[in-house]
Amino acid sequence: MADGNIVYQGIANRAPKYFGMLGFKLGKYSNPADSFIKVVAINYPKTDEDDKKIKVLMEGYYKF
Repeated sequence: MADGNIVYQGIANRAPKYFGMLGFKLGKYSNPADSFIKVVAINYPKTDEDDKKIKVLMEGYYKF
């Protein structure tokens, strides 16, 4: 979830590919869970960058 919105609901081992298709690439030796937390984390007060990230995540969720 990001900002109260579901951004991924699926099989865990498919999450890296899903987020990669949205433009959020994981590092070769990174922990996927840590990477996903960084992707969906929103800082408050929200910035324009946070709003753009939420939009990409939500569009991806409804597209796939």
